[in-house]
Amino acid sequence: MPTSRMIFEVPPGRLDVDDGGRIVAALAGDRSYLSGGSVGEVIIAGRPHQPTVARLAVDEDEIDVDLAAGDGLTLAVRHSFAVGWGWRIRLSNDSPDELAVDSVRLDLTLGAEMVGHPIAAGSEAELVIRPRDGEGPILAGRLVTGSVAEITETGLITGPLRLPPGAGYVLTWQWNWYDDVARLIERRRGIVPWPTVRTVGEPIDLRGDPDAALIVPDDLLGAGGMMRGPGGELTELVSDQAGRYRIEERSARGTVTFDLGWAAPVEQALGERVDRFARATGPEAAALSAADGIVLHLALGAGTATDPDRATDALEVITAGLVDAGPRTGLDATLLCLEHHRTGERDPLDLAVTWILSCDRVDPGLGFAVTQACLARVIRGQSISGIIDRAGALAAAIPDRPTLPLDAAGVAELELLAAIHRNLERPSPAFRSRLRAAGPYLGSGEVAPARPALDTERRAALVAVLRFADEQAAVAIGRDWAAAPSALAEVAAAYLLDEIADTGSSETLAWLALGLAT
Repeated sequence: MPTSRMIFEVPPGRLDVDDGGRIVAALAGDRSYLSGGSVGEVIIAGRPHQPTVARLAVDEDEIDVDLAAGDGLTLAVRHSFAVGWGWRIRLSNDSPDELAVDSVRLDLTLGAEMVGHPIAAGSEAELVIRPRDGEGPILAGRLVTGSVAEITETGLITGPLRLPPGAGYVLTWQWNWYDDVARLIERRRGIVPWPTVRTVGEPIDLRGDPDAALIVPDDLLGAGGMMRGPGGELTELVSDQAGRYRIEERSARGTVTFDLGWAAPVEQALGERVDRFARATGPEAAALSAADGIVLHLALGAGTATDPDRATDALEVITAGLVDAGPRTGLDATLLCLEHHRTGERDPLDLAVTWILSCDRVDPGLGFAVTQACLARVIRGQSISGIIDRAGALAAAIPDRPTLPLDAAGVAELELLAAIHRNLERPSPAFRSRLRAAGPYLGSGEVAPARPALDTERRAALVAVLRFADEQAAVAIGRDWAAAPSALAEVAAAYLLDEIADTGSSETLAWLALGLAT
């Protein structure tokens, strides 16, 4: 067969390979999941080497490529396509001296419209690749033999190797297509769990292996007194304080090393931030925003403010400023509605409703403002038809397909559609498509966080929306996700809190707080 370009069918996709044995693209339909794959730079004793092709052999379902890396190191690369796509790389030391191989990089470039979920935990590694719109098949590669130290934006990197004369080392990856995340997870095996982060006091399950040693820090507790389970039973680990812990599993296959984390609950994070606000004076107090006010409001409601009087004073300063100036954003209107619920004063609610009725754009916070304003008016025995009509008109103008990747406008559209869908029996195409596009960035049941990731504020807003519209989201998603929307929101919130600790923006915390309020 001609070697200028080779195409191998791996249903439901295919691989395009060039005449050097390098993967040009992994495609399903017209979507490129990978836009490159080859053996890249090899570093030997601190010196970089770029392997060159010494031999290429091709048949119907296999490609063999021999590479020379210099200093007596050769690499035999085999791509096999009989069952899925197998990628085997054997390093051989053909020199009379021991070789110190610092690293080998396997170049892998994700397609421009893809999101990756990488795990590099030593002898357990995985790369899950999904379209960023959350639709279409999933391509997943798993390490079968060898060890991977890191997965970067440009590929897979091994750790250091020492090869005596005549010795070899084998890396094998197996790649397969999956219809959806649920099927991917059903077929997944390994010690690295999902999720790897929970809130303090919640257990994380590890799958036990009777032939492996599990090494756990002394200050990490085994739930129910059990530190490991025999014969594939689940082992529960739990921490009573926020922090990260290194876990190791050692077996004949190699060592798997990964971190488990426990984050402080949202309520604690809100309380700590509120204590900072309550100490603000002068210009600092005057600069507090509606997002700060939402954090103050929800922390007071949760009882986590150390000094409730000072927190209330700070909240009233923010609210008074909004009443004087009028709301300009959805979060402004949301805070005014929440303050009406707390104080019973009519002015904040009237101002929020006036803003909603005149709103000509889908603003972040609009969906929550609509919901809170309707609730307040129903309690007061007032009509909500004007609010529903205005929100419905804005929602009707939202296109079926979102801009990708999801930006602040796309998340705001999903929020408003979630508010509208509380009164609809069937999810609209616009609501469903935005939920699906949120899935890859929130994980939807994969082990590893997404790369590239959305910023923390957008992820926090998605958490709030999923908690707000759990039932509607579950109907719209079906089997597309491997976890229920409420469970996914809980896990995503824990990952966020572990990531931001006490450095998160007020907007990020405000969205997490709104998730608690729904």
